[in-house]
Amino acid sequence: MQRSTRPATYRSYNGLIEKHINPHIGGVSLAKLSPVHVQGLYLSMERDGCSGRLRQMVHAVLHNALGRALKWNLVMRNVCDAVESPKVTKRAMQVWIPQEASKFLAVAAEDRLYALYVLAIATALRQEELLGLYWTDIDLNEATLSVRR
Repeated sequence: MQRSTRPATYRSYNGLIEKHINPHIGGVSLAKLSPVHVQGLYLSMERDGCSGRLRQMVHAVLHNALGRALKWNLVMRNVCDAVESPKVTKRAMQVWIPQEASKFLAVAAEDRLYALYVLAIATALRQEELLGLYWTDIDLNEATLSVRR
């Protein structure tokens, strides 16, 4: 049977299963798995300091696996449907004041990525956008920058 996920995605999912799901509920048979088990998994992960995003990812993998088990008639229902998906608490963004940005740039002046730091501060581009830039995205004559990736 051919996998529908890329190898890196498969490894990621497998890592979540091995590190988080199996240690907590891996010994519970599908027939006896309940929402209490799943909720206990999420609470245990939270106590262990796992982020809300990591708990969401575990929920997604477990929900998907149980959804497939439901299609194959291995379970009567997907117990993840009875459990609320873990929430991610968003942290307030902290922005440098101009004096802090200037101080950072003064310290970083000799760093090989100095131009990238200046561009990041001047444009507020995201890391992915900055790292996706090519020289062809810059027009020095027109003083423009095109973000394409």
